[in-house]
Amino acid sequence: MNLFAELNEMMVKYRFRPNKKTGQNFIINEDIVQKMIKEAELTPSDTVLEIGAGAGFLTKELLKECKVTAVELDPILFELLQKELPQDNLKLIQGDFLKAELGEFNKVVAFPPYTISSEIMYRLYELKPKLCVMVFQSAFVERFVSEPGFMDYNALPVLTQYNFEIETLYRVPSKSFFPRPKSDSSMVKLKAVQRFGTAKNESAFKQFVKSIFRFQNKNMLNAVKNCAQFMGSDFNKEIALKVIKSSEFAETKVNLLSCKDFVDLFNKMS
Repeated sequence: MNLFAELNEMMVKYRFRPNKKTGQNFIINEDIVQKMIKEAELTPSDTVLEIGAGAGFLTKELLKECKVTAVELDPILFELLQKELPQDNLKLIQGDFLKAELGEFNKVVAFPPYTISSEIMYRLYELKPKLCVMVFQSAFVERFVSEPGFMDYNALPVLTQYNFEIETLYRVPSKSFFPRPKSDSSMVKLKAVQRFGTAKNESAFKQFVKSIFRFQNKNMLNAVKNCAQFMGSDFNKEIALKVIKSSEFAETKVNLLSCKDFVDLFNKMS
């Protein structure tokens, strides 16, 4: 039975339809599922986090390779996962991924809900998985691989590039899902590699990058003056301004600095 037929059976059995409000698009392309499994380089010692397990098609294949922690917000789908999947090596969590207590895992393999893509990435920066293989809308992927000076360059690509080495793997046609999203998607692999150095305080660095990009069209000197109000009490505005004034970036617009530039400047301020 193909995945679309299986999904239709599940919808009849459990009496549900895809919820547009929460961005439910169910994978019905077996080839894409198998490519994700292969790219995740799974071993029996791995524990994989799946964000938004849906009808469990990916979950079922993951369980053949390793332990799985699957998060699902929808109560009907959560019941489906409980009843349809083998529970050995499976930890099911009903709730919001952004708030849930997840336990330990080292990899992420998922078709996460597109409606909260940015929020998912920001939480993954904190959770620090070793490897992620995920499918996002292609336009979103283009954002987090964006480079300095481009329209989409902001805190998201800076922090993604700080935390991960990014590889875009495959285009995922919209027909791979039911219902079809409006645009195609892309499968990406994120490996935990800090290529641009390590911030002295990573939580404060994240806040600094998010705050400074509120003023991305200002030069760095003015942006630091303005962003200080969004930083914690440990941020010393006077030291920060002194560092910027003595750097080559005082008159450079925020969105022209590279990830490495931000790491180097932040560490001098800290």
